[in-house]
Amino acid sequence: MVHPNSLSNEESTTTEAAPTAAAFVDTIMERMAQQDAVQKVKNEQPAAIAGCECY
Repeated sequence: MVHPNSLSNEESTTTEAAPTAAAFVDTIMERMAQQDAVQKVKNEQPAAIAGCECY
C-alpha cells in the first residue's frame, strides 16, 4: 500500500500488517510492567534516603 507523505512530495510504502489484538494487549501489559517497576524504584528511593545514616 502506498501512502502519500503529507509533509513532502515523497511517497512511503507500508508493508507492516496491523498488530493482532493479542499482540496489542501483550505490548500494553509489557509497558504497564515497566511502569510498575519504575514506580517501585521511585517509591523505594525516599525510604532508602531516609534510612541512610550519612555523616
